[in-house]
Amino acid sequence: MKHLKTILTAVAGAVLITGSMASLTAADDVSKKDPKDIHDVMEWTHKGRESMAARVRDGKGSKDEIATLLRFYKFMATQKAPEGDAASWKEKTTALIAATEKLQKGDASAAELYKTAVNCKACHDVHKPKDE
Repeated sequence: MKHLKTILTAVAGAVLITGSMASLTAADDVSKKDPKDIHDVMEWTHKGRESMAARVRDGKGSKDEIATLLRFYKFMATQKAPEGDAASWKEKTTALIAATEKLQKGDASAAELYKTAVNCKACHDVHKPKDE
């Protein structure tokens, strides 16, 4: 009886862990999220060396990741630039959108265009608020 209780406790624990992991995975599925601001886009897709944008830039991104980035970049283009002038913001977001659309279509020139357009420093120097 004691042995059966131990086995049942272990099974219950495994079920709890599996259920928790499944809900975390669902919560982390960025492609199903809608950003509320530019910070969400940056946090969900550009943060870190293994980010979605980094994988796409390095030619390792999936079609779903490219589609997600395109949707988020189009959202960003509708937002007001956090800093800097609107013309620069429009130029940078338009370049990101164009390069990502070319990636989606499999255009041979897209990889280099995306690498140029996704240059974090070029955008952050002009548009990222200094207190972030």
